[in-house]
Amino acid sequence: MATDNSPDPTVGSDVGDRLSDTIGLGSIPDAVVIADAQTRHIVYANAAANELFDCEPGALIGRVQTGLHPPGNADAYAEAFERGLRGERVDRLRSGDPLFIETAGGDRVPVEITVQTMTVDGTEHLMGLFRESSAQLARERTLERTTGRLKTLLETLPVPVAVLDTDGTVRRWNRAAEETFGYRAEQIVGREYSLLPDADEFASLLDRVTEGEMLEDYRTALRAENGSRVPVEVNLRPIYEDGSVSGVVGTAVDLSDRHQREQQLDVLHRVARHNLRNELTIISGWAEILEDTVSDNGKAAREIMGASDRLLELSDEIVKLRHTVSEGGHDARPQDVSSVLTTLSTQLRADESVADAELAIDVADGQVREKAAEAALELFDNILNCHSDAAIRVDADAVANHVEVSVESDTPLFCSGERVLIQEGTETALQHAGGVEIARSYLTLQSVGGAATLEPGPADTPAATLRIDLPQTGATVSSDGHG
Repeated sequence: MATDNSPDPTVGSDVGDRLSDTIGLGSIPDAVVIADAQTRHIVYANAAANELFDCEPGALIGRVQTGLHPPGNADAYAEAFERGLRGERVDRLRSGDPLFIETAGGDRVPVEITVQTMTVDGTEHLMGLFRESSAQLARERTLERTTGRLKTLLETLPVPVAVLDTDGTVRRWNRAAEETFGYRAEQIVGREYSLLPDADEFASLLDRVTEGEMLEDYRTALRAENGSRVPVEVNLRPIYEDGSVSGVVGTAVDLSDRHQREQQLDVLHRVARHNLRNELTIISGWAEILEDTVSDNGKAAREIMGASDRLLELSDEIVKLRHTVSEGGHDARPQDVSSVLTTLSTQLRADESVADAELAIDVADGQVREKAAEAALELFDNILNCHSDAAIRVDADAVANHVEVSVESDTPLFCSGERVLIQEGTETALQHAGGVEIARSYLTLQSVGGAATLEPGPADTPAATLRIDLPQTGATVSSDGHG
């Protein structure tokens, strides 16, 4: 194909004039260039084309159509022209570079081209409509620079950030999100956001934000790649384009340390205050007796000594609780899921107070953190201690990267003074609490990314369900059953 920029003097303008008169080119405001389909010589160029190419009228007549573009990349421009012949509006080469024309003065001008074929007087011609795209290209480059700065900003922000489409598909996932939740960007970008354990909660939040609502300081828990739950404070904002919501940007603040510290102090203070008050009441009562009589065969002294010993034990328990919870997040020792559930089964079947026990275990190979396993078994042991002739059903399932254990009963699962923390998720005034075992188990589970929740049964019934969430560590799960 010829690429000579010099015009062919044998090509006359009368052909172009006949074409212009035949198809009414005078009404087209864009730059129009018509060439013979066989020779590719230009036979017509309107005033707008002369202005675009910065040349005198008639200067384009006789030139080869391919010579309108900068030299040195003929094959790429020929491919772009072929796309134009197939009806595409072309403004880019296949490489993504802009499409340019070269003016008479040697300047390069970005353009968008539309190509049509026509037959006049039995001869096929090619008509190209050229539209300068400098303003569009400038906007695109500004957008690219802005997008680049935003991507850099997202990557350097110290808090997790996710950008989602309106359908919940993740489009951006920054480095802080990778570090906090364990998912690499390539694992989650392009997929539906799945970190909220409750899919209905995610759908509700997405609906609210895509309808224009801004959510601030929303507290929830997100599921990390290792199966643990991370307590977070989320802020969600709609993204607008051309007046419509086109996506959602969200940030998450990891509350793990703060949440645990607040809850530890709350639980420790309330448990300690209540139990110390009870023991001190005993001491005070027996002290009054001692004031009236000492002929009790040493009973008062023994009671006082017993209460003092219990205070010392309580003090030791509080120290253990603080140490257990503060170190729980660093515990990486694995415990086989199967052995945990076998121990649970043995406890259940060996307890004579349980009238009817039903097991449905669907977990095979896999491991959970040792502290999480110990906490779960301690909770279960407390359930058995509070039951009398109860029917219990235990289900255990491997779900993605964690194990869900549910314990259902037709009676309350814990003694009345010990179930408030798990049922309400916070400490309230304690009533007749016997110790700190429940609090220790509950907080230990949270410290390793697990959870324990207590759900009441139907109204006006004592039934309840305990759900224990155990994050797995490097688990491989299957559907083999254990019983």
